[in-house]
Amino acid sequence: MTLITTRPTIPFGWRILDVRMGEGKITVYIAPNGKRFLSLDAVKKFLINSRKRRAEEQDIGKPAKRFKLGNGAAKQEKEKEEREISKEAPSSPLQLSEGVRRQRQIMTERSPFRNLRKQILKKNQSKMVLRERSKSASF
Repeated sequence: MTLITTRPTIPFGWRILDVRMGEGKITVYIAPNGKRFLSLDAVKKFLINSRKRRAEEQDIGKPAKRFKLGNGAAKQEKEKEEREISKEAPSSPLQLSEGVRRQRQIMTERSPFRNLRKQILKKNQSKMVLRERSKSASF
């Protein structure tokens, strides 16, 4: 048995949706990144342009060839880079400014989850007191 389909083949990750618009149907092609296309020609143009852009980026972004250094030279080079990085790093640990600390404190006080356990215990306690009062009043 031969399977005949009228659906065009599209790349992996793409979706084809038949959308009802009024009384008619429209076929919509959705790219993996969420971009929508109404025709197969638009999909093909997009794929061709994206491939060209990707090829150009790869040509521009090619790293220069790296030469293998001798055993000791590679370690020395790595240590030199680490020393340069450590010189740039501040000697004192990073701290939040007073304004930021104050703002965080205000936000934690506003949070409904700050004393959630305490609130639940108070609520349960008040319910138990009401139950006990209703039991003692009914006798």
